[in-house]
Amino acid sequence: MERQNFLHFINPNLYAIWDSRIFRYVTGKKSTYGIEKPKAYMEYIKVLNEITNHKDYRSLHFEIERNFKYEISPLRAIEILMFETDRERQRKRK
Repeated sequence: MERQNFLHFINPNLYAIWDSRIFRYVTGKKSTYGIEKPKAYMEYIKVLNEITNHKDYRSLHFEIERNFKYEISPLRAIEILMFETDRERQRKRK
């Protein structure tokens, strides 16, 4: 397990998932070369936190969370959006 994902399981409210699908969404790269770089992960976390602090973020979070029967964290909402968007892009390419 990547160190970054280990952090996620310790504190998912502070550390987002950083897997190959999310990496591909963020970077546009098929290869996961670079996924293991802590600096890239920390930049990713910084950007996610900027997104969650944006004035319009709450409405986006609400739209994602209303599809679940439980509360989801701000970072989790963004992860879901990236994951599902990448999955849909990959489905369309096949």
